[in-house]
Amino acid sequence: MLVGRGFSRKDEMMILKPVGFFSELEEQAEFETFSGSIFEAVRDRLQPHETKIINYLKRGIGLFDIMEGTDDPVADDGSGVSGGSSLLTDGVWVWRLDLPYLVEKHHLALDGEFISHARSMNYAIPEIPDEVACDLAIEAAREIYHMS
Repeated sequence: MLVGRGFSRKDEMMILKPVGFFSELEEQAEFETFSGSIFEAVRDRLQPHETKIINYLKRGIGLFDIMEGTDDPVADDGSGVSGGSSLLTDGVWVWRLDLPYLVEKHHLALDGEFISHARSMNYAIPEIPDEVACDLAIEAAREIYHMS
């Protein structure tokens, strides 16, 4: 799993907690971060604080961009997000660029710990020093997509 608590430094392991990495979003089985079915997270109505969560997700700090389009596995109609596999963070959690779209369209229920964290932050993404963001990007690329 990824690290990233507090912004101390390099000798400290940084772990980011993944949210919304459903197995249907990645075909490569060796990416163990992708687990659980998106279909189990789909809800038929707006979730509590959903609009605030969507906005929080959209305002995440970009860790790195991946130039490709992703498909919406729930709609299965060719809709999706350009660059959807790109990663965003708030310094504690990491998610894909397509997660706010999927939450908005399918009212996905997300990890309760993530929801509590966003609420505790008053749904505001904190500033992260550039050097820390770079370290987080390297760690996220390694841990999520097995990039070196």
